[in-house]
Amino acid sequence: MIFDGHSDLWIAISNQRHQGQHNVFKSFYYDQYKASSVFGSIFVLWADPPNDVNPKKRIDELLSVALNEIEESQGLMRLITKSSELDMTDTSHFQVLIGMEGLSHLKGDIALLDDYYNKGVRHASLTWNDVNAFATSVLGDPNRGLTSIGIDVVTRMEQLGMIVDVSHLNEKSFWDVATHTHKPFIASHSNARSLCDHKRNLTDAQLKAVSASGGLVGLNCYRDFVSTNRALQTLEGMRFQIAHLLQKIGSDHIAFGFDFCDYLEADTLGSFSDTPLDQPGIEGLNSISEVKNIMHLLYDMGISEKDIHKITHLNYQRFLNAIL
Repeated sequence: MIFDGHSDLWIAISNQRHQGQHNVFKSFYYDQYKASSVFGSIFVLWADPPNDVNPKKRIDELLSVALNEIEESQGLMRLITKSSELDMTDTSHFQVLIGMEGLSHLKGDIALLDDYYNKGVRHASLTWNDVNAFATSVLGDPNRGLTSIGIDVVTRMEQLGMIVDVSHLNEKSFWDVATHTHKPFIASHSNARSLCDHKRNLTDAQLKAVSASGGLVGLNCYRDFVSTNRALQTLEGMRFQIAHLLQKIGSDHIAFGFDFCDYLEADTLGSFSDTPLDQPGIEGLNSISEVKNIMHLLYDMGISEKDIHKITHLNYQRFLNAIL
């Protein structure tokens, strides 16, 4: 079984539902996931440009889409709200956690976090590429970190039993999270900056801080985060990323956070990248249907089957047991 720690698929499902489709995941995506042995994921609610003008409206719309899709699937999709509901040996259902990529829609109102939790949300990154009332992204002021209510929202997330995700945070916000958390946290879709000098990636010190918390770093296949060298925006480039993470944090703290973008609309992808829509991922790992290629890579690297199982799903099982 494979667990993907980061997917924006609710965006694509929402677009298809607006076109009159129903039970979209089962009708259009499940067979691809099943063929790739991906039976679980964190599907995030994200105020995607240009739908970020009113982020709360967009997040609430996507949450409604998510809950309707899960209900319409008639048990095929299982909403996971506590760790006891998760079964990493179950390949007859698709197990989904609902997350939030960015908290700008809360507008500083921490009480709203409880509302989303009560509706089934169990994960949140504090920002996307924005600056909000709680924290600062990699595109914001490097001297601005968590605000006082940002510290409060992290504390409340831990009290509720929500996953704290540091992907997209600038370094000051990252270290503020590391200081003010008491449970493991994740970087759900970030790679090593020492191999690919992009602000979205993590320094070796940050990687070690995630692992020291008991958390996970999710390998991201978005080409600009794998290598700055176009020739290495491939599975070979991912080989170097995997080897580096194994060396720095070990197999107990590596997971998948594929961040596939092949189904995003052109205006959404164009808001943060000049990469053509048909190839935002690395060569050989551009969509869910190509996940088998990274599995072949792991075995080709000589990684033990025990460690591969950790990376594919067992690390997330352990992590979620500690949080949910």
